[in-house]
Amino acid sequence: MSNLNLPSLGKGLAALLGDVNISQAQQTPQSIATSLIQPGRNQPRQAFDEANLADLILSIQRKGILQPLLIRQIQPGKFEIIAGERRWRAAIAAKLERVPVVIIACNDQEALEIGLIENLQRHDLNAIEEAEAIKRLQEEFKLTQEQIASSIGKSRSYVANIIRLNTLDPNIKELIRQNKLSAGHARAIITSQDPNNIVEQILQNNLSVRDTEKLAKHNSQKNKPSETVSAKAGKQFVGPMDTDVQVLTDQLAERLNMKVQLIVRGSSGSLTVNFQNLDQLDILLCRLQS
Repeated sequence: MSNLNLPSLGKGLAALLGDVNISQAQQTPQSIATSLIQPGRNQPRQAFDEANLADLILSIQRKGILQPLLIRQIQPGKFEIIAGERRWRAAIAAKLERVPVVIIACNDQEALEIGLIENLQRHDLNAIEEAEAIKRLQEEFKLTQEQIASSIGKSRSYVANIIRLNTLDPNIKELIRQNKLSAGHARAIITSQDPNNIVEQILQNNLSVRDTEKLAKHNSQKNKPSETVSAKAGKQFVGPMDTDVQVLTDQLAERLNMKVQLIVRGSSGSLTVNFQNLDQLDILLCRLQS
């Protein structure tokens, strides 16, 4: 399967392709007319940057399409794109009549998963497109967060954080689609009581993600009730602090791509990082030593 360059797409895609019986797929790319191909119904990507598309068109005119499209047959002589819609669009604009493809057999769920993984590995999706695609996997195909995380090669906390972006106001989502707000900004404001006010300050003052996190935390502390202390066993139990701890836990888990447990008792606590294999442990040790 060297033609598909699977290692660059991550273990999740390789596993999925195994599930759809890739041995029966057309493993050698073949040439198909662009007119027989249509965009995928389950394509997670919705926005196509015109400047980047222009660069791709120029590249295709000079060198052709170097990586085949991944498609499936939906009826005799008619095919749907699973991965590679941008290449297909650029090929049409470059006046190519035929494009190289690899054909696989898969259902709607597998098509969405493969398309999502391919775009994630290329960093082609904005955060809202990613959130909406993951939400579809959860709602339409009844997958758990654990199953989605395993499928797309991300941590469960990463999936949980991304899904929460679907609860943002439409105007904030649109700012993210337009890359006026980053995913980091969005995650920082998601638990805020007044996200629209924070967004306004981000845009007016060009706040970094770190500054946004501080602002959101400051607003949260300003509005939260006083902390309560229990004398039982000499421990402090801080209710309003739970949200801040969870946000920090999610950020650590996403950064490390490992399961993290953070427990805070007053001014002390514990941090537990769970690794699934020795490779993950090596990665963790390297990061701690760097």
